[in-house]
Amino acid sequence: MNSAYSTEKTDLLDPSQRANFFADGLPKSDAALCAQMSWLAYCRSGYDFSFDKEKIKRNLNAIGFAVDDRLWESQGQPKGTGTHCFLALGKH
Repeated sequence: MNSAYSTEKTDLLDPSQRANFFADGLPKSDAALCAQMSWLAYCRSGYDFSFDKEKIKRNLNAIGFAVDDRLWESQGQPKGTGTHCFLALGKH
């Protein structure tokens, strides 16, 4: 995935807001797929650090993965310091 370098504060603190995930379709290597998925896990719907579930689902559906409501984030963490993860299942 190619992303233009930016020194904007928003891009440094929350790079997933303007990312173009899977622009070239399904990555050719597992490493590239995992890298983009890990970045995608931190797409948030606002500055409260909650998931942008629809953006995550939409991007994964586009490359043949299904995500239902199996998205987890750590609770009780200071704003912006929690851990996010999701379970994605291949549709093929």
